[in-house]
Amino acid sequence: MWVYHLAICLVFYRYIIIYGGDSWRYWNIPLIGEGTSYHWLNYFGTGTYFMYWINYPLSQIAGLGYLSGTLLYGSLSYIGFLLAFDLLNSTFAKSTKKYIPHVALLILFLPNVHFWTAGVGKEAMLWLGLMLVLLGVQQFPNKIIFIGIGLLLTLMVRPIQGLVLTISALMVLPFHKTLIPYRKKIIPIAIFLIFSIFAYRFILGSLVYGFNLKWIGDILEWQNQYLASFGGASSINMNDYNWVEKFSTILFRPFIWEVKDFWTFAAGVENIFILAFSILGFWSLYQLKFQFKIPLYLWTVLVYGILLSFLFSLTLNNLGIIMRMKSIYFPFFSIIALHLYYEVAKVKLEK
Repeated sequence: MWVYHLAICLVFYRYIIIYGGDSWRYWNIPLIGEGTSYHWLNYFGTGTYFMYWINYPLSQIAGLGYLSGTLLYGSLSYIGFLLAFDLLNSTFAKSTKKYIPHVALLILFLPNVHFWTAGVGKEAMLWLGLMLVLLGVQQFPNKIIFIGIGLLLTLMVRPIQGLVLTISALMVLPFHKTLIPYRKKIIPIAIFLIFSIFAYRFILGSLVYGFNLKWIGDILEWQNQYLASFGGASSINMNDYNWVEKFSTILFRPFIWEVKDFWTFAAGVENIFILAFSILGFWSLYQLKFQFKIPLYLWTVLVYGILLSFLFSLTLNNLGIIMRMKSIYFPFFSIIALHLYYEVAKVKLEK
């Protein structure tokens, strides 16, 4: 897997050199005045500023080139793949059908997540943050520190996704078997914390735009117009879509018949596999009489993915950006489908 991921790192590097992108800007930070350490501290913040702050000592002080940065970020995201491998190994190791663990591993080789996490960018850190949280949930409470580190990293890199991941963890953790004796106390606390997150975001926005709900719609409209203003080849008019079309766009597009170049071809082929696993998942769910039997860490990423997909359906209108934004959680949708099929196989064996 390391050789495969390293190869995609080089592909990502070449892609950015030719086409450009935020990745180049994250690494090649312009110097502002004199006094390196002073300006480095001034970069500290969330989102893009956090990327500048993290990269500043490496690119501006140590003088490492963009290729070195690509390999560093590729190594960072590769740690996330190792953690994902451990999760899948613990989930499918006891499968009576020997091919199921191999199929689960092959899902980790889907190229979209490797490509967008292979170089300098937020997705590499978001992927690692998500894997730390999932491993922390899977091995709770022994590795609860992983949850804290993963949430903090995600919050710093992209706050809105960090808050969504926090909400997902709060929704799932109260149902962990070790917390059963305390559930009556923990569930109300979790609900209060989730409500507090929504209240925090509303108050934060209202202090700028006014205490009403109108500003939420205005920001969503501005986001769509801002992305549309770039006139990208993969732009789509999500405003005219109904909810079925919105979600099918987030989940399965670009379709194979929408292929325009090598990159859309690669995305279209991967989406065919995603669609096939989705059909397998729904068939398995039907066979299980709609008993959704998956581990808590998969519940966490499922809630996380559904919430983000809903959010992206409101804010994104470019297929290229959609492929990048969904890359870090989307492989687990296929893994969830495979796990449901795994449960079907167990039921048939018991019979």
